[in-house]
Amino acid sequence: MKYKLSICIPTYNRAKFLDEALESIAGQDGLENVEIVISDNASSDDTSAVVARWKDKLACDVTYFRWDSNQGADANFLHVIDIASGEYCWLLGSDDKLADGAVSSLLPCLDDTSLLLVDYDLMSTDMGTLIQHRKTLSCEPGTRFRLGEAADFRTYLSHAHELSSLFAYISTLIVRKQDWAAVETRSEFMGSAWIHVTKALEMFGNGGVLTYVGKTLILNRSGNDSFLEEVGFVRRMLIDLDYMRICDRIFATSPPLRRVMKAWLELRFFRWKLVLGTRYFARRADGGQSLEKVRNALFLRFDRTVSWYLKLLAWHLFPQPVLHWLRTLKTKN
Repeated sequence: MKYKLSICIPTYNRAKFLDEALESIAGQDGLENVEIVISDNASSDDTSAVVARWKDKLACDVTYFRWDSNQGADANFLHVIDIASGEYCWLLGSDDKLADGAVSSLLPCLDDTSLLLVDYDLMSTDMGTLIQHRKTLSCEPGTRFRLGEAADFRTYLSHAHELSSLFAYISTLIVRKQDWAAVETRSEFMGSAWIHVTKALEMFGNGGVLTYVGKTLILNRSGNDSFLEEVGFVRRMLIDLDYMRICDRIFATSPPLRRVMKAWLELRFFRWKLVLGTRYFARRADGGQSLEKVRNALFLRFDRTVSWYLKLLAWHLFPQPVLHWLRTLKTKN
């Protein structure tokens, strides 16, 4: 490979944020063996001008590609890695920034591992205020997992506490390109917004090793969920629930891995608090007609236990005013 690391930025109509992202890279040490790769999904703003301006300022090579028409987020995610020349590829959301010292902290970790996960700081929309430090895993930095083995996968998920632990947040994910390219791209998930998740999970079956870096290398801009802005709460919720379909398809021939992941997803989506909270926000955000879609997404994806029937009953019978009162009470406390 020509470079040790490619910082791969898929983007669409985020010229202002991209400018800040590139500025955060420009201030990094250790760029001698790094390239920046940008795949522009036919932006109609000043993205190309921003890239042109930074090409002359950055102390590393910059590859810029622009589609003639928007290909969708998944195709752009795949393409930005396809055109990269680095041994490892770091997917960076174009509205995020690298933390100070991120590159020099990551480079020593890029050795004999298929995937790496890093931590991030949740920032205000203007990136001026730290809201919360977020750890993708709760284990010690440097811990390695061979996730194709059910016991290791179960241990891994015991340290996972949000979807970013399973690669939902692209900016925390670094992959070795040869391992990424060795697994198939499942066309059925194109358009799901999770094609990168399916690729990463497929790497497990190929004996992939994941290393938890355990350092805060990303600044995440809050209040800027492009999917939520575009499709609303219900559709955004359905996108997240598609993890169940991913689990069923990717691990169809590996029942132990499927059981482990499905049990973890049930804790993420199907606890009492989350079920009733989802009902409340779905109705409030998108109206009563959306409830059936969300109900089907929730209840058709989980096994029919006694708890399943009780939650379904509560879904239909719990009055919205009571849920609103409980929400108000929680906010006051």
